[in-house]
Amino acid sequence: MPKLSLFLLGSPRVKLDEADIEVKPRKAFALLIFLAVTAETLTRDFLATLLWPASDQRRARRALRNRLSELKQTLGGSWIEAGRETIGLRSGCWLDTAEFQRLSAAEHADPERLLEAVDLYRDDFLAGFTLPDCPAYDEWQYFQSESLRGDLAAALDRLVETLSDRGDYETAVPHARRRLALDPLHEPACRQLMRLYARAGQQSAALRQYDLCRQALAEELGVEPQEETMDLYDQIQTGSFVRQVRPRHNLPVQTTTFIGREVELAAIERLLLDEEEYRLLTLVGPGGTGKTRLALAAAAEAHDHFPDGVYFVSLATANDAAQVPKVIAETFGIIEKPHEPLAETLQDYFRHQQMLLILDNFEHVLDAASLVNALLQAAPYLTILTSSREALRLSGEQEYQVPPLALPEPGQIEALPDLLEVESIALFVNRTRASSSNFELTAENAGAVAGICRRLDGLPLAIELAAARIKLFTPRQLLQRLQNRLGLLVAGPRDLPDRQRTLRDTIDWSYHLLEEMEKQLFARLAVFSGGCTVEAVEVICDFEPVGDPLSALGSLLDKSLLYQRVGPAGEPRFYMLETIGEYARERLKQREEEEPLRRRHAEYYVALAETAEPQLRLADQALWMDRLESEHDNLRGALSWLFVQDPISGLRLGAAIGHFWHVRAHHSEGRVWLAKFLEITDSDRCSIVVRAKALNT
Repeated sequence: MPKLSLFLLGSPRVKLDEADIEVKPRKAFALLIFLAVTAETLTRDFLATLLWPASDQRRARRALRNRLSELKQTLGGSWIEAGRETIGLRSGCWLDTAEFQRLSAAEHADPERLLEAVDLYRDDFLAGFTLPDCPAYDEWQYFQSESLRGDLAAALDRLVETLSDRGDYETAVPHARRRLALDPLHEPACRQLMRLYARAGQQSAALRQYDLCRQALAEELGVEPQEETMDLYDQIQTGSFVRQVRPRHNLPVQTTTFIGREVELAAIERLLLDEEEYRLLTLVGPGGTGKTRLALAAAAEAHDHFPDGVYFVSLATANDAAQVPKVIAETFGIIEKPHEPLAETLQDYFRHQQMLLILDNFEHVLDAASLVNALLQAAPYLTILTSSREALRLSGEQEYQVPPLALPEPGQIEALPDLLEVESIALFVNRTRASSSNFELTAENAGAVAGICRRLDGLPLAIELAAARIKLFTPRQLLQRLQNRLGLLVAGPRDLPDRQRTLRDTIDWSYHLLEEMEKQLFARLAVFSGGCTVEAVEVICDFEPVGDPLSALGSLLDKSLLYQRVGPAGEPRFYMLETIGEYARERLKQREEEEPLRRRHAEYYVALAETAEPQLRLADQALWMDRLESEHDNLRGALSWLFVQDPISGLRLGAAIGHFWHVRAHHSEGRVWLAKFLEITDSDRCSIVVRAKALNT
């Protein structure tokens, strides 16, 4: 039987298989449409009265019989099921109205399905088709049309919301315009379109849309816009609604699988979404428990609930609490104003944001808790998630203690499938397979693997470092090597920080597996802040007895003691995790190399700054600005060392990067550094040219 398709959204047409056919006369077409849409078997008397209301029943039934005969000839008799008193259409007919309703069903929010649905809606139901002498049919057509228009409005609302949640504002705009066209006086749709324009960076279009709404309401209803609409207009006009086009989140892409933590994730998500009770949630725990990774996973789960996005700010590079506002501002691209405290600028920026802000590694900048409190008070829709080794101790703060990963019970070792469900075991096996793809958990090694996880107290970082060494040792050998090195994990000096009491032996063990050249470079890399380039490693770290630092650098990357990112112009940059960096700095102090290394570091960045200075006003200025931005933490470290050891060189460095500080809006930081150096240098010992340049800057 040929396929029958009816297209009723817009001017109606019919297809048999792939060919368009014309159904005549008009009432035969109307009969086909009614039977297809109602999908019921109807009496001849009802259909005769519906289509020929002005005729007596005998004449109406005869007319119905004639139209039915014509319809059978056009479609083929197999599509019509006609009895003595009833008529129906055989099932299997395809209707664009039914397909539209299926795709736009309320339980679906998939944008691809919704896009397909709204594309099917070419125009209103049976647009341009009427039966003037059949008021009951026209009334049925009208109610069908209104119902489908309502479905379209709901589908467009969900589509626009879904695209907006993805940050795809420009794609959402035409669908929001179409939604508003269905009812130009519907203010929620007008506000929806205004928000999209603003988030897409089209402020003038957002304000113009408000004017159109206000004019339509005045002309049609004689009323002013709702207060919510006027408030939105004010926010967009003042720039407080959205200050820049940006993605909905900046969560770093994770390159390894997130293992377990279902209970913790559910609890954190519940706390984050309970905005009436808590808007500040702090994940508390010792270093190495995976607070950062857990915060990122929870944020990814909850990000659909924050219309203005989820944003991650690492405070690892902030030397003190005073730098926290600057780090947050740099994450969002907020420009520091010359005559306004940066904390006030941040409060104004977040005032109307319904956002989740993640502040990671807060323990060493606890004095910045006052800034967190000020942001929460100024921004009633802002939620803040922090990770720290201790709580911020603010009113309204909810602490969540992050536990280690679950450890196997003694009886689980015999049951391998059950053992693989234990979080610490699952993490160890997953990370081990990354370096030794043929590794399998077996009855022979299960006891040793369980012992390793127990020895490491279920701490994720310790487990990952241990897993990286399986390619060198069997699990039993690895457990034996850990046996004599983990006493401090549970019984270390009570005056040591938690991070050192739980992770020192793990990192110490990993360090002692390095070759001597690798140990040298590992310690020397601690001189850098915020990463380093290959060139910087060669110049600063390449002195006897290291030898070839590049070979050692590659080895440290392979052993997960460093990680790599892409810097300006695509050059690789190398970083240490914060915990590993702390350990490396201690090793550097023990080697009695810190002072000569700090001097080399300072000399290198003074030279880099003076090389960059003339380039900052030439054609490649953007590239050099980006390079200095990526090295800003190293420049700060050099300035700190030079302030004590060589103020004149420090003044040279500050004067050389003055234009960078100015263009990239580091105004207050630049002023503080230059003022400090000018105060302790004088013209007798310092070149008047350098002082003049610094004073001018």
